[in-house]
Amino acid sequence: MTEREIIIYKTRPRLILLSITLCGFAWFQLLSILIIKSVNTQFGVLSISFIIFFETLSLTALYYFLTMRGIKLSGKTLCVYHLYLPMREEFTFEEIRSLHQTKEKVIINEGVLSKSGYNFYHITTIILLKNDKVIKLYSIGEMDFQELKQTFQRLRRGEGKIKVQKRHRFLYLLDNLHDVFMTIFFLFITIGLGYALLFG
Repeated sequence: MTEREIIIYKTRPRLILLSITLCGFAWFQLLSILIIKSVNTQFGVLSISFIIFFETLSLTALYYFLTMRGIKLSGKTLCVYHLYLPMREEFTFEEIRSLHQTKEKVIINEGVLSKSGYNFYHITTIILLKNDKVIKLYSIGEMDFQELKQTFQRLRRGEGKIKVQKRHRFLYLLDNLHDVFMTIFFLFITIGLGYALLFG
């Protein structure tokens, strides 16, 4: 393999996005099944409307899951790739003007579950190209981005040979620590709903 082909660093998707999209797909499929089971063969306008609504939400969640993107760095290029689809965009380091990340706090269920609600951070990774094209990704965590940016800058400056970096599971969990509780909650609700429908 050439220097251009060897992947030195590769980002991983945020845990909260994986859980929301996968559990969202499963939830809405299960809710459609619940409606189908409850009405038997007596489908009315309301039940059909709910089924269409839940199926639309389910397919939307699946779409977001399938179109999630990440970044790969090789010796000479930065590649924006789809995690689950065979699509990618590749740029040389010379084409990239800047690489940065923004973070916005979003509060969910304020005053319902607790006084402060659940804090979710909307993190956007922005790649600005020299032709003024902007690429935005939403799947990269903060620690993952810091590693990516440091490796990118070292490669861009040509600081000798940089070894292929492997992300450890512990560091991935540390980067997604604030999302673990919500992921467990989503999985618990999804498994509970699925069990109740299939075996209840």
